[in-house]
Amino acid sequence: RKERRWMENQNKKERTKLKQAESSKIAKLVELAHKYDPRLARREQEQEKEREAKRIAKEEANKKRLEEQEKQRKEEEERKKKEEKERKAEERRKKQEKEKELKEIESIKDRARAALYAIKPAPPIDDVEKVIKNFTTPQQQTEFAIQMEEIKSNDEKKALYKSILDKINKIEEEKLAEQKRLKEEVEKKYAPKGETPWTDEELSQLARAVAKFPGGANSRWESIQKEVPTRTVKEIIARVKTAKTFSKPSAMPSVIMKDPMEKFKQKVGDKPIVSPLSVRDEYEVTSSSTTTQTSTPTPTTPTPTTPT
Repeated sequence: RKERRWMENQNKKERTKLKQAESSKIAKLVELAHKYDPRLARREQEQEKEREAKRIAKEEANKKRLEEQEKQRKEEEERKKKEEKERKAEERRKKQEKEKELKEIESIKDRARAALYAIKPAPPIDDVEKVIKNFTTPQQQTEFAIQMEEIKSNDEKKALYKSILDKINKIEEEKLAEQKRLKEEVEKKYAPKGETPWTDEELSQLARAVAKFPGGANSRWESIQKEVPTRTVKEIIARVKTAKTFSKPSAMPSVIMKDPMEKFKQKVGDKPIVSPLSVRDEYEVTSSSTTTQTSTPTPTTPTPTTPT
């Protein structure tokens, strides 16, 4: 067995040597063939040309692709610029049309105002604006202005103006009466038994306090009660819950804006106002050429004016 193994090793060594010698011989032959055989040289040149042609084609394809991408990018930019320009032009056009329309509407209103101010004596500004707002469309305002301009008599103009104003005031009074009725119904339906009705001043105080102390504030109801001292915390909570339960706007507490002159008249009444500005100083000349000053208070009664 040992001899057989030794012989196998020796044979393997000899085979390896022969293989290496044969491989080196073949490599040498191949090298000589590449060096001196014109057919192989020609084939290598052709392969080199093919590789160069493929490389040039690939570069040209990449260059063409980049040029196409650049072209598309520029076209997209031009398209966006054009769309932006058109959009701005459209916005300017719409803005100009709107301004023109507003000017036309305002000119129509001015025409209606001029027709109303032609009445002698001239009506109050608030009443004029109220009559103009009654005509909701420019066409109605134009027709009204034409109608007023065609009337020559001042009495007829005044009668037409008065009839329209009376209708507007009647509609407003009916709306206020309906709001008051709804408010009374709500208070009657949801208010706790035995509770006195809330005044407008208390509702104004409550509305301001609720806005001042929103939900989540510390000691919210106690802070609101300090703003509405005439009511207890329980009454305030009940009133706020009532306003949330009922969906009508008339039930919600709101800030009541009173006429300043009405508040002044309620506070002062019919009593005359005596102030340093209403005191008249009188001087009398005596026989001894001395001047005596006497002060006579002249009461001044305030004249109510319509606040604008």
